[in-house]
Amino acid sequence: MKSGLFLCILLLFLTPFLFAHQELKDLTIDSTGLSKLDIECGAGFLKIHTKKELSHIDVEAEISIKGISKDKASKYVKDEVILRLEKRGSTAYLVSKFKPLASLFSLRERSINLTVHIPSEIDLDVDDGSGSVWIENLQGKLKVHDGSGSMMIQNIGSDARITDGSGNMQIYEIAGNLEVDDGSGDLDIKGVRGNLDVDDGSGDFTAIDIQGYVDIDDGSGTIKIKAALGNVRVSDGSGSIIINGVEKDVIIKDDGSGSVDIKNVKGRVEK
Repeated sequence: MKSGLFLCILLLFLTPFLFAHQELKDLTIDSTGLSKLDIECGAGFLKIHTKKELSHIDVEAEISIKGISKDKASKYVKDEVILRLEKRGSTAYLVSKFKPLASLFSLRERSINLTVHIPSEIDLDVDDGSGSVWIENLQGKLKVHDGSGSMMIQNIGSDARITDGSGNMQIYEIAGNLEVDDGSGDLDIKGVRGNLDVDDGSGDFTAIDIQGYVDIDDGSGTIKIKAALGNVRVSDGSGSIIINGVEKDVIIKDDGSGSVDIKNVKGRVEK
């Protein structure tokens, strides 16, 4: 009897905090004269869709909050959500995040999922907190600073620079140079027309079809490099190194621990 009463009281207390509130908001601005979009976002996924000569930037924001009663949800969104899209000169700025939590008692699961439609010709600079990132078919320069979450980037028509804390990354078809600073997680790169510079903490790394040089500084995990037209330099802490098909030189500066398998190199091999 006492246990049943306790359960009823507990459910009565927890019911307001089990509610999940979702709210949709749309933002748009004219893209005439814009050369760059700067995005600052917190928790939630980010999807970038591009279209050639698009005359506007559209943002679809899906706000999700768990652990708040229904009657307080709308006020919470109004008071705690920062969501704005504005134009200053030739740059557009999109900010999507929650205000910092005031105390441990206000902790709750919350996120803002963003779907953004932009002209393919502009440059893109993203500062992302957590959540998956998906970007494709961008003709301008790309810069991404990501805290955590998986990332898919493909068909970029210029240089790209990616800094990532944790999470798996797939980066395909970069027309310019590619720089990657990766903390942890597997990294898969295919089709870079320029040079490839990678500073990788941990996780398996694969690079295929690189037309420029390849420079890898790796902490741990297997390294696989295939079909590189320029020089290849590798500094590795631990894990196997597998290299197959290099038109110029291969230099293994440090091989740490793990096997080394190098074949089909037209230049010199130094290790």
